[in-house]
Amino acid sequence: MLPDASVFCRLAVSLRFDFFPVYPGFMPVQYDDDLLTIVDTSRFVCPGETSPVSSAVHLGRLASGWPGCAECRWRNETAAPRPAIRRTEYGVRGAYLNAIDRFKAGQLAAILSTHLTNLHSAVDQRRTEVADNAKPASADEATPVVRSPPATTIAVGFDGSRGTPDLFAGVVSAVRQNGCPVLDAGQTSAAALLNVCRQHRRAFGAIMVTGAGAAPSETGLDVFLADGQTTAIPWQDFGVGIRFMSNSDEESDVATFSGAVQQTLNRIRSGTRQESDSTEQQAARPQELTHISSHARRVFRSHRISGTSTAVDTESLYRSWLLRWWPRECRLPVEFATDSDATLERLRWITKRLSLNLTIRRTGEVADGIVQPLLTIDDDDRFLTVRSPRGRVLSAVELADWMNHSVRTTASHVTAHARPGDDTVVLVDVAAPNSGRQQDVITDGLATAGFLMKLLSDDNRLPA
Repeated sequence: MLPDASVFCRLAVSLRFDFFPVYPGFMPVQYDDDLLTIVDTSRFVCPGETSPVSSAVHLGRLASGWPGCAECRWRNETAAPRPAIRRTEYGVRGAYLNAIDRFKAGQLAAILSTHLTNLHSAVDQRRTEVADNAKPASADEATPVVRSPPATTIAVGFDGSRGTPDLFAGVVSAVRQNGCPVLDAGQTSAAALLNVCRQHRRAFGAIMVTGAGAAPSETGLDVFLADGQTTAIPWQDFGVGIRFMSNSDEESDVATFSGAVQQTLNRIRSGTRQESDSTEQQAARPQELTHISSHARRVFRSHRISGTSTAVDTESLYRSWLLRWWPRECRLPVEFATDSDATLERLRWITKRLSLNLTIRRTGEVADGIVQPLLTIDDDDRFLTVRSPRGRVLSAVELADWMNHSVRTTASHVTAHARPGDDTVVLVDVAAPNSGRQQDVITDGLATAGFLMKLLSDDNRLPA
């Protein structure tokens, strides 16, 4: 019968070998004379062994009381590396399952829906105050009527990234638990989800389960208002810790919910004022969500009655809306490149119904060499990149200025604008034929491309 592994460990400790063989393929190691442990700066090595083990094996041996753990120099390291959930411009991203699972997505969605509800209540209150001030005073008017806050309808959808259907179920459940009616857009894209908000007047915002702009193993949530504009989430107000990191990925300032409260109290007591970073400075620094404290759990089940869920035929509505932006005929050759399967299908559907000289290819494919304008849409189909026939990428300011100067009388109700802060063109439709709003703010790559081709069909030419 072979002896137990603990016998070899005790034998190694008693003999105090000064040399341990290093087999080919192992990383260079260093001998620690005090602990009789092979030290590897990047991986764990158990006492009496020469082969490094992973963090998972290290934690498993600690949990099962594996022999030799009592003498291991890493015996106090019982926590696995915390998966990072980093903030982005429109929401959060993290590794699927390791950082963001269905329960974590539900927690994040509860915070996002509560924030949208607070914004909606503030907007409704301002409108009520303006309306009350505009009404003439009446002597017969009774006591003011107490109005209940409006239900905040939120459109929710997911794209084809890894794990998004699973997270979508948790997101919808959490949003409904907060009492918010849900417009279930199903699998779609960000631009089509915004069109759901455009077609349904009661929608105040949208939550998109997506991995756009991240690694294939990552996914996350994006939140935006009905007009496509981003909204700043006060994470610390919901008990979520924020970690600011430098460009070298070294953690610097750590601010947790309790720490922020204590710092505020200290400033009040001392009578000093602390200057905080500007919005631009905070946006330039990578930010990571560290934890969700018990304070954040208050956002769950804030209403006794759950919100309803309404299924929406998102794709049909979106394709019908897109046709009004594209010309019926355009002889000028235009090349379109994208890696999004949904965008490819929509472009092919458009070319079958319209007479367009459009070449469609994936971004990585080699062009045919013909000199022509190139329009590119990434995974996030709200944004469009335009390259002139000479190969120069047009800036948002230049493209918006060209559109406004090329507009004919038939499209005078549409203006183009360069959104500050990034290189994005936003269309503003003051006619707003598909909504009850006074105007539509449109951030849509395919709609912008169609409007551009409509201008090209009127014998306008892009800047060289």
